[in-house]
Amino acid sequence: MPDLLYHSSMNVFVFDIETIPQRAPLSEIQEEELSKRMSRSYQDMDENERRRLIMGTTPAFGEIVCISYAKYTSKTNTEEIDSIIGEEPDILQIFWNKISSFNGRFVHYNGLSFDVPWILLRTIHHGLKPLNKEFSNTR
Repeated sequence: MPDLLYHSSMNVFVFDIETIPQRAPLSEIQEEELSKRMSRSYQDMDENERRRLIMGTTPAFGEIVCISYAKYTSKTNTEEIDSIIGEEPDILQIFWNKISSFNGRFVHYNGLSFDVPWILLRTIHHGLKPLNKEFSNTR
């Protein structure tokens, strides 16, 4: 566990997501958009590699397969470390339930450019509700 968690006087929630290309067939609209993106990006890669890379790094074409986290609560000096796996809607619901009443600092690596937008967009995609207003706060 990083020293940040052991020496913190505040609550800390560290998280990271893992994504893959969407497993279900793409819709016609998704295929059109993917084709546009592929024509503009990664021309040095073969078409299958470009397709997998774009799909696995873009919420419109991919899915979350795991959210790992470490949660430290300063008041009780307790920590919880776990990974949430399963079907994407279940992963997201469990994640939101875990952070619904969390009050503290969210810690991530490149989270504002990747993890946070993915979680929010995939949450909306599944008709779920974000349960913590501070989740995307950049303070």
